[in-house]
Amino acid sequence: MPALVTWFFDVPGVKLYSVEWGRSWHGHHFGGAPPHDGIVPRVLERPAHLFFSFNLDDQRLGIRIPGVRWLPLYFPLRQGQFAYRVISDSSIEICPQRIEFGLEGKRWHLENRPPPFAPRSVKLLQLAYDPGDPMQAMLWGDVYGVHILSAAQKERLTREVPKEYRRIHGRVLRSDDGKPLKSFDPGLLGLFSAFLQGHPHSRCPNRRCANRRVNGRMNLFLHLRFDEEQPGTDVENLLYEELGGGNLGELIFEFCPRCCAIRVSSQCT
Repeated sequence: MPALVTWFFDVPGVKLYSVEWGRSWHGHHFGGAPPHDGIVPRVLERPAHLFFSFNLDDQRLGIRIPGVRWLPLYFPLRQGQFAYRVISDSSIEICPQRIEFGLEGKRWHLENRPPPFAPRSVKLLQLAYDPGDPMQAMLWGDVYGVHILSAAQKERLTREVPKEYRRIHGRVLRSDDGKPLKSFDPGLLGLFSAFLQGHPHSRCPNRRCANRRVNGRMNLFLHLRFDEEQPGTDVENLLYEELGGGNLGELIFEFCPRCCAIRVSSQCT
């Protein structure tokens, strides 16, 4: 079965990292028993799974939550979406929302939920990212946004992206009006997005936050999916099955820079 592939995005710093198995100076880790009060959604009756815990002392993360040192990333398996706020290193607050179940429904959640994942150390490895590079812009540009591009970078993308598109697809790239592209179009960013259903551009899930009224105010900061060409570990094989199987297993984590709410969405349910 395939291996887990995880990217961490520092949106404010415009940096890209891969999350790999291995020890780090900051103690980042995968799995383990949930250490927070409030992590048991009443409708599910059992705790959500803890995927990652990142030490916010690591400046590379680009995320700060007042009074909080550890960033826990939770998700109830086979649920469509999940949202919460980290109140402290021992308590979270689940954001009220409509619970969406996967194909197996509530019975799966109550009777067949796997135990917590065995804890394992992880580390961040920085990857080269050039927002003006056509291929990288088409993959990740939608995460970081148009505002980071200079006029020269936009001009280069206008010139080079259609060439790459024609080389890969064998046809001319056209704008929304059906004409061949002749000027920069923000829609170029994410054209070959690594996300199955594109960048979610969500509203904040916190009902008390002003960002709840506007789409796109959340920062996408972590993307988890599978590489079918690489063999996986036992943990990765379990996740491969529980997150949809095939190449559909994918989780996207977003962060609200205003109220620090976290929204998690599964693209396979």
